[in-house]
Amino acid sequence: MRSRRLGLLISLVITAFMLWGWGRASRPMQATSPYGVPLWSPPLSATASGNLLRNGSMDSEPFYWRPTNHYIAGGWYEWWVGDPLPEFIDGGIIYHNVCYPPPPPGKICVDDMHNSSQGYIRWGAPYIAGIYQPVAGVTPCLPYRLTAYNRNDSARYRPRVGIEPTGWVITRMLTGGTYNCPPDGFSQCPDPRLESEDEFPSTMVWSDYGDHAAYTWAPIAVTAEPVSTTISVWLYAAPLDAGPLSTYWDAASLTRSTYPGDVLPEPDDWAPSTLITSVHVITALDYLFIDWTTTEPTLGQLWYTIQPASSVTSTPTLTQSLYLPFVTKGESSYSHSPLDYTYKTDFSVTLHDLHEGDTVRFVILGRRLAGDHCQTDVSAFYEVVIHIPPLHDLYLPVAMRGAQ
Repeated sequence: MRSRRLGLLISLVITAFMLWGWGRASRPMQATSPYGVPLWSPPLSATASGNLLRNGSMDSEPFYWRPTNHYIAGGWYEWWVGDPLPEFIDGGIIYHNVCYPPPPPGKICVDDMHNSSQGYIRWGAPYIAGIYQPVAGVTPCLPYRLTAYNRNDSARYRPRVGIEPTGWVITRMLTGGTYNCPPDGFSQCPDPRLESEDEFPSTMVWSDYGDHAAYTWAPIAVTAEPVSTTISVWLYAAPLDAGPLSTYWDAASLTRSTYPGDVLPEPDDWAPSTLITSVHVITALDYLFIDWTTTEPTLGQLWYTIQPASSVTSTPTLTQSLYLPFVTKGESSYSHSPLDYTYKTDFSVTLHDLHEGDTVRFVILGRRLAGDHCQTDVSAFYEVVIHIPPLHDLYLPVAMRGAQ
C-alpha cells in the first residue's frame, strides 16, 4: 500500500513540474564605481572567506602617505570633521604596539608576522574622524553586516561603524593634492575634511555607540540593505574629552548576512501587489504544492498557517481584513518557508504531513529594489482545505484497467 501511495505521489509531482517551470535563477547585477574608475575587486581568497572589504585586516597592503604626516591603511581613505584633525598612523608600529588580536605575552605587533591597525591620535582637543571604503559588487536588498574591532583610550570615544547603502563617498577632490590614493595608488585623493556631520547623507545606517572599557578591543557591528550595487563603509570615533587621545581600528569585515529568523521584513502595505503572479496550487495526498512567478527578479517567501481539521467549525469568507492578523507581529503565530537569498522569478514551496480537513491559509511575499528603497510586496491571501481521497478510490480503476 505504501509503495502504491508513493507511486501516485511521484506521478503527480512529475505532472506539476511539466506544467510549470520551477526555480530559474536571475542574472546577477553589475557593479558601478563611485569615482568613475574601476574599483578593486576582492581576490578569490577574500571572496571565499566571505569578507568583501579590501584590506580589512589592515595588514595585507602597505600604509600610504598623506600630508602632512598621515599614514592610511591601503585600500582605505581618511576623513575628519572640522579643524581639530588627528594624526593618522599605523598602530602596529613599535612605538604604539596596538593591534588586534593582541600579541601574546613577550611579543609585540611587529614580531613574527606584522600585525597593523589603523590608528589616529591627537593631543589637546577632541576630534571626529575615521576611515572609509567604497565596496562594489553587492546585491541590492540583501542584508550585509559590517564588523570592526575598536580600541580607545577611554570609554567616552563614542566609536561606531556605518554603512551608506547608496554608495555615497566624498567626491570633492583636493586641488593640487597628491595622486597616491586608492583604488590603484595613482588616483587623485578626495578631500578628507567634512565641514560638519550634517554632510553625511540621511541614508547612513549607523551602529549603536560602543561602550567598552579603555584600552580594550571590542567588535562593533551594523547590518543594512544596499540600494545600489556599490555601498560605502565607515569607521567613526568622536571623543568627548580633551587630552591625549588615540583610536585604533582592526579586523574589519563586510559579509553577506541574513534577516532575523530568515524571515523577510514585513510589508509597509498589505494590499496585494501586481509583482506576484500565476499562483498555482496542487494537492496530492498529504502534500500541498504551491508555485508562483514574479514580474521581475525578487526574493520570495511563503507565510502560512495550518488550522487542524478538528478545530475548524466553519469555512469563513476569504477577505483581506480577516487574514491580516495572522501575519501581524504579536497577534498570532505563522510559519514561513525557507528563505533562499537568491533573486529569481520562479518559486515553489511544498508543505507536507497535512491531514484530511486541514485548512492552509497563506500569503506570498517578495522583496526587491523599488526605486531608491527596498520594498516587500505581497500577494492576495489564499485558503486551501485539504482533501485526501481514500486510497481504494484512487487505485481501484488503475488496477482494473491493467487487468482488462
